Amino acid sequence: MRNLCTGTLAALSLSLCGISSAHAYIPPSSYQLSQLVKKHRGLKSLRVKTRITGTKTQIREIGYFNFGTKTWKARFLDASDKEIYAFERKLGANDSLASLLLFDANTTGLMNALKNAGIPVVSDSELAALPGPVERQAAEKGTIGRLDKKVGWITGNSTQALWVLKDEFVPLKLLNGGMEIRFEETKSVSAFPYPRSISLQRGSEFILKGEAMEVMANVDLSDMNAIQVHGLPAIPSSLSSEERALIEQWVQWIR
Repeated sequence: MRNLCTGTLAALSLSLCGISSAHAYIPPSSYQLSQLVKKHRGLKSLRVKTRITGTKTQIREIGYFNFGTKTWKARFLDASDKEIYAFERKLGANDSLASLLLFDANTTGLMNALKNAGIPVVSDSELAALPGPVERQAAEKGTIGRLDKKVGWITGNSTQALWVLKDEFVPLKLLNGGMEIRFEETKSVSAFPYPRSISLQRGSEFILKGEAMEVMANVDLSDMNAIQVHGLPAIPSSLSSEERALIEQWVQWIR
């Protein structure tokens, strides 16, 4: 992993990357998450058009999020703009961690999901129950690392971890279930942050990259409502194996 100082390295290794773990302030994980989800409030709807590229093929997703019903609905198009799949998912119902990091506005729900995935975030109530500042500091498993030219606060270890972009409070990287998800080039639309690039890899193996071609806030949802789908239908067997794999991986790990 290029230009990367992992959170499991000692302070000397971090200093070689230009970061001092001994003196750098790392906010409590509960505060990081509260600031992250705060950025997800205030919109009524969002539309994202994404170009998804795998190793052998490319598809597009046109997705809508209704903040009132907490529902994501999307359709996928092939290279000839033919619809090949559509699905609907309510936030909180078998979500990927990535979708919660992108859309969830509830700190407790996000924290519980991260804990269930083995990422050691600590709630305010858990910190308050500890006898003193020494114990509270020891309870937090936070370090600092560098990903390319970005500095992140890391909660976790080399296999299960959340990286939050320092001072920006947006997701930078997620390590979960043997996968690495990177959230890059995050920009805000109507104060809502969304990464322009989301990539998925397993170890050094590239799986896919999603590039947001258009992100629009508070759009009319008539097009969303026109998508005739409920839940997660089976992916059509008539699609190529490459198209099926792209849809499956994107929906499983990102949506």
